[in-house]
Amino acid sequence: MSDRMHPSELPAISNIAYGSRNTVYTSAAALPDRAEARDRRVAAQAHLQQLAEQFQHPVAMSPPPVIIGEKAVQGLAIKRRIVKVFVVDPDQNVPLDKSIIYRGEEKMTDLTDQELYFELELGALLKAHNEYRVTLVNKAVKERTEHLEPARIRDLSMTIVTVAEF
Repeated sequence: MSDRMHPSELPAISNIAYGSRNTVYTSAAALPDRAEARDRRVAAQAHLQQLAEQFQHPVAMSPPPVIIGEKAVQGLAIKRRIVKVFVVDPDQNVPLDKSIIYRGEEKMTDLTDQELYFELELGALLKAHNEYRVTLVNKAVKERTEHLEPARIRDLSMTIVTVAEF
C-alpha cells in the first residue's frame, strides 16, 4: 500500500459532536423598566421565535471537510479534543454485532479526522473482517446461494465522535 491514497479509496468519514452550543437566554423581564408592555411582548415573541428556529435548524457542530494534501486547512483551527473512533461495515447483510470493525477508546488528540484515519491499521482489521464476511450469504439474491464479496476500504464508514473540545 502506498503512502498516498486516492480520495476515492477513503471510507466515508463523518464527525459527530456531543453537547450543544452555548446560548445566552434573556427574557422580556430583562428589558429596561421604561419599556412598555407592548415592547416586552414583542421582545418575548422574537426571543421565542429565535429559540424555535434554533431547534428546527441546529447549527452543525462538525468542522468543515479537510482536503487531504493541503498544507494549511483554511479557516479551521485544529483544537485539542477527546474523540472516539468507529469503523463499520454498513452492508445490511452483515449481522449488527459483527458490523463494527473498529471501536477505539476515548483519547485526547489534536489530529484532524483524516489524520486519525491514517493512524489506524485498517488493512489488518479489514483482512480479519473479510475472513468472516465472505462466509455470509447475500440475502438480496433469492434464486441461488451467493456469498458476500470482501469489503474494500472505500465500502466502510468511519465515524469520529467528538466528546469534548478544548
